[in-house]
Amino acid sequence: MTAAVISTAAVALVLHLWDADLGIPFAGGGDALFFQMLVKDTLDHGWLLTNPDLGWPFGQELYDYPVAGADGLHVVAIKVLGLFSSNPAWVLNTYFLLSFPLVAISAFGVMRWLGVSGPVAVAGAVLFSLAPYHFLRGEYHFFLSAYFTVPLGAYLILAVYLGRPLFGTRARTLVTLAICLAVGFSDLYYATFTAVLVAGATLIAALAARRTATLRAGAAVLVALGVATTLALAPTLVYRAQHGSNELLTRAADESEVFSLNLTELITPVKDHRIGKLASIEQRHTRAKRVGLEPTPLGLIAALGFVWLLAVSLLLCVGAAQRLIQDVRQRALAAAALTAFLIGTTGGVSAVIAYGITPQLRSWGRLSIFIAFFALAALALLADAAWRRIDTRDRRRSILALGALGAVMVIAVLDQTSPTFVPAYGDAAAEYRSDGDFVREIENSMDPGAAILQVPYIRFPDQREFARIGDYDPLRGYVHSDDLRWSYGAMKGRPQDWQGETVSMPLSLLLPMASAAGFDGVYLDRFAYADNGAAAEQELDDILGGSPMESANRRLAFFDMRAYNGRLRASQTPAELDGLADVTLHPVRAVFSSDDFFSEEREGVQVSRWSVNPESRVRLVNPSSSARSVVLGVNLSREGGDPATVTLRYPGGEVQRIHAQPAGTPVLRRLSIPPGESAIDISVAGEAIPGAPGGGGGFVKLQGLQLIPASAASLADGLDGG
Repeated sequence: MTAAVISTAAVALVLHLWDADLGIPFAGGGDALFFQMLVKDTLDHGWLLTNPDLGWPFGQELYDYPVAGADGLHVVAIKVLGLFSSNPAWVLNTYFLLSFPLVAISAFGVMRWLGVSGPVAVAGAVLFSLAPYHFLRGEYHFFLSAYFTVPLGAYLILAVYLGRPLFGTRARTLVTLAICLAVGFSDLYYATFTAVLVAGATLIAALAARRTATLRAGAAVLVALGVATTLALAPTLVYRAQHGSNELLTRAADESEVFSLNLTELITPVKDHRIGKLASIEQRHTRAKRVGLEPTPLGLIAALGFVWLLAVSLLLCVGAAQRLIQDVRQRALAAAALTAFLIGTTGGVSAVIAYGITPQLRSWGRLSIFIAFFALAALALLADAAWRRIDTRDRRRSILALGALGAVMVIAVLDQTSPTFVPAYGDAAAEYRSDGDFVREIENSMDPGAAILQVPYIRFPDQREFARIGDYDPLRGYVHSDDLRWSYGAMKGRPQDWQGETVSMPLSLLLPMASAAGFDGVYLDRFAYADNGAAAEQELDDILGGSPMESANRRLAFFDMRAYNGRLRASQTPAELDGLADVTLHPVRAVFSSDDFFSEEREGVQVSRWSVNPESRVRLVNPSSSARSVVLGVNLSREGGDPATVTLRYPGGEVQRIHAQPAGTPVLRRLSIPPGESAIDISVAGEAIPGAPGGGGGFVKLQGLQLIPASAASLADGLDGG
């Protein structure tokens, strides 16, 4: 427990915990909000894969998102902490802080298994628990920062290299299976990394020792890991078998290069290092780098350990290791570290996996935490050799040795950490309280269970930033609410994401649709707009009337729709409202194939796509059993090129020819869309425009394509505040 105590004390000093309020998240915005959501999901609904309060009215489903499906071990920990507090922020902060001693305990156990003496193992475990990786992941990558299963995965890898039995006696078999279960249920990245490194260790050790027993043991571990990970992912696998894969969540293979390991990044100092010259080295490197976008510094001590292991690997290559490096544990650590580096480095095995098998696991740079463990374990073995030469009966020498070990540990911790790791507690608290007070004001003014429409539409998950809003910022309201329902959070690419079909729709069209669907208010984030929401608020004021509520920091605004809803109900029959709700929540969808269109571009709320070929097709999907009347709105642009004739062939055979200008030519046309699938065929009589995305050029840019229900278009006028 000594390692856990020292680790806890050290993190308190590094993070200045005396300034913290455990009831307020240490990190706000970005991915940290995603994990605040997951913690709240677990506390409020018992698990995190479904949430009726988000993606209203259908609810949120996270089956497509393995980062939420393969972390059952963390969910159990959250539920246990939930027995002590129902405050999601307290649970998140407490688990994050507990992850430091948990990592230290795990690392200490594996280092002791390697034969490292107690004091040296404590030092190595503490340094591993305080790795830069831990702080850089933080609450932004909450589950990744709880990497206490990484030493357990390293245990499996090193046992294979060293030929130590993992199965045989009942106790040993149960321990191995328990470790495989823990790794499989802790994080998909760590489970995959462990499996890949175990596979590499099995092949290398079997070839070196020429023992079939090594192959059998490694294969058994891989089977156990595979079964555990499959069980963890079972809900996702079943869902995808029933509903198919989600194309919008497919990652590009080249992302594995962008988020890869590289040697320079591993040995670069941490950001804003305490020593000015080292800080400037990191700054110059960061400005110049094109890969390794997730920082992966090891810290000085671990970097020295990694260099040492690379030297051992080179000695192994020339056959000098038998004479110079007699400790087989060092050889095993060297092989493990080098294998991890060759897998995760730019252009390494990870790229082969991305291009040849699957690109879904893109952040192979996260293998750095395995390398950190191997490196620190190697240095611990070297330090232990010196430690064991000390005569413990010589009290003076023992105290000096212990003091030297402590001094090295303190210097290493100072090197591995940075003043920038201290959260901005004051700013975070002010923003968090402003959001919380604002949401409570909304709840006090609305009926329980009121549905809130969030504008502008931001897709979930992984929306690229625009204006001043980041990923998951629309969750600011949800994480504080008890009785409200929110439109944000439906999985993109699934039918439940009805709001995705309204992304470029003016509010005058969206509001009658949202009203018919049952929404009671509009929540607007001013940071999402280049004009700070001025135009959108003016439009809402003209239509809804009345002054909006406003958060204390003036970022968020809320408009009550109930008076507007009353006017709409007075002007429409129940059947008309039901029909409008149906076309709103089950819209005709436009589907863009990657064979015909480049990825979407966003300019604020405006979405555009370039066609790849002179002949392209926009698929239309009508989910109802009858024809739907819609108004097609789109701007056809030849931006950066010459005008060209564009021929549009609509469902039913109608043909329209447009002379598309560089500045764009608007198209507004009423269409009847038959049930099931149909298409709009687009033919461009012109040359490709070289400046378009993709390098090869594009033919026509479709700006703000919308399929507006005709019934909503007819209601756009006559329901304003007057």
